[in-house]
Amino acid sequence: MIKSYIGYGEHMRRKKLKGKYTDIKVSSLSKFIKNNKLKLITISSFLVVLGTILLINSPKDNVFKSSYKKLLANNGIYTEEIKSIEITTDDYDEPGSFKITKSAEWTDYGKAKLTITADSIIKEKNNNKKDIILVMDVSGSMDGKKLNKAKEDAFDLTNKILEDEANQIGLITFDSNAEIVFNLTNDINAINDNINSLTTKGATNYNDALKKVDNMLENYQEQNNRDLIVLFLTDGNPCNDTPNEVSTYKILKEKYPSLTIQGIQYEMGSSITEALKNISDNQFNASIDTLGNILIEASTNPASYEEFIITDYIDTDYFEMPDESNIKASIGSYELDGNKITWNLGDTYVTGNNEELTVNLTQKERYLDEEGFYPTNEKESIKYKLGEENETISSHDTPVLKNTYEVIYNTNAPVGCNVETPESEKQTINKVVTMKTPELYCDGYKFNGWGIANDDDIKYINKSSFKMPARNVYINATWSKQSINKSMDGTIHEKPTLYNVLKAEAKIGTYAQEYTGEHADAYDRSGTEKIYYWYGSNNTNANTILDKFNVIFGGFCWQMLRTTDTGGVKLIYNGTPTNGTCNNTGEAQQIGTSKFNSSYNSPAYVGYMYNTVYPSQSKDVNPTNTETMLYNASLSTAYWYAHNVIWGTPTQNRYNL
Repeated sequence: MIKSYIGYGEHMRRKKLKGKYTDIKVSSLSKFIKNNKLKLITISSFLVVLGTILLINSPKDNVFKSSYKKLLANNGIYTEEIKSIEITTDDYDEPGSFKITKSAEWTDYGKAKLTITADSIIKEKNNNKKDIILVMDVSGSMDGKKLNKAKEDAFDLTNKILEDEANQIGLITFDSNAEIVFNLTNDINAINDNINSLTTKGATNYNDALKKVDNMLENYQEQNNRDLIVLFLTDGNPCNDTPNEVSTYKILKEKYPSLTIQGIQYEMGSSITEALKNISDNQFNASIDTLGNILIEASTNPASYEEFIITDYIDTDYFEMPDESNIKASIGSYELDGNKITWNLGDTYVTGNNEELTVNLTQKERYLDEEGFYPTNEKESIKYKLGEENETISSHDTPVLKNTYEVIYNTNAPVGCNVETPESEKQTINKVVTMKTPELYCDGYKFNGWGIANDDDIKYINKSSFKMPARNVYINATWSKQSINKSMDGTIHEKPTLYNVLKAEAKIGTYAQEYTGEHADAYDRSGTEKIYYWYGSNNTNANTILDKFNVIFGGFCWQMLRTTDTGGVKLIYNGTPTNGTCNNTGEAQQIGTSKFNSSYNSPAYVGYMYNTVYPSQSKDVNPTNTETMLYNASLSTAYWYAHNVIWGTPTQNRYNL
């Protein structure tokens, strides 16, 4: 009898081996021996495998036969998990070369996600000369490190582009308005002097910036051997004259067919904004650390592959073949045929870009709880054409998923105590595990309970159940001496903080959870604690939920909203307690119903904190300037508004509209 270490399941391992295969080639076996994946098999055990296979004489057991054929074809037995593999061209890191990365991970019980990423090195479309217009955001939000780094990287860009004296650079800056700092030129000293003098002010106006591009190009003569590229660098969404920038962008593209507008989002998070997508042909996401490389990359006119096709074969021995609803591609199209997925990136795949295909896989039911290593794929091929390069690359490398890990118990028994340790167990990833939590006893010590060590990645179902992660889980017992902090009734008291109350509830996940998105505290993080918040439940026991949300302090009820990153808790007034509990609803949650403030003629009265009240006045006007008039046709009414609001000098205490 042989044990298979590639995930065929216990029922397969226990099959009676019969029959004899006559179509196994010696060359395959030789290759099998040489493969470096044979980490857990010796020469003697290999001979046992070989001898057993040769004794098999029944061709009817097709599943078993295909299993061993496949074992030989894969040139080895999997003994460890392989999260990802890479397939590259021989000259990777050269312009136009690429790397294909295939990775896999369990996403739920019996569910896995396969990700195929195509990442290529940018290659110039041609050897054209360049006219680069740098359009730089200098609004108030760019002040400090962001502008200083942008100026430094603009210097480097200038020096690189103007290594060829036939190239030119122009500069436009924008805040509430835009300005042409200098037209297209190759005077490197003048360019760098102007860049060095940039300062910040005002808001963000995309539209005026694009209009200034049009002004700069008014007498521009397009040439076949010159690339015309706008590098539009911004750190914020437009707030002036928007959304007029969208139509201005379309006008620019119509007037200057060779113009490419590259949108560069600077220190604005991981997702490209719709506002930038609407006014640029391609988008780049830059941080302070990456801006320099992004500027160089965006100033290149990249070539596109004439053909790029990735064909991947799902291992349907272990996984069901997905349907189209479980496949998503960033570009191109895909087709399904048997166990084959063909992803055609077409001629839309541009060198230098990163594209992705994701496939959601379901493990076959008979393997759900069978310990083993499961390959997601059989093989793959990449066919591409770029200029004179025309090649097909093939590989049998595949991610391999391990499906079980151990739950290990540690009693941490005090010295001199003989405590029975619960037996460790193997559990399938993402399966719900109920902890063994027996009461332990040791004379002179108090058993405080069981807890999971390093549980930041644990998803709790309740206090004693959790989803198995992709790692071993260590459950430890804790003890304390009864003589320490012992009260009259013999119990040991631990005074919890409000922060720990929300943290504990978030681990259970019934009423609270961790907040992982953007939040106001993140703008100036002075602490390192995680943020937890109450979100309630559909539980019909409303009073229990209200009790969990509330604390009593100073004779009043206070509703806990969320924690802060400094370990504090934000509270809101929630009425007065009744019989020691806080079950208030409606008006009982209010301090009163009177007006907080009846004044209305100054912005200083808005909110709960007064500010300086400046004098104000009103004046009737007769509209005559139709260019600045907002008109409601249905009401036949003219409305007026101010373009700008400026606070006067200390002696002129008023707003000028």
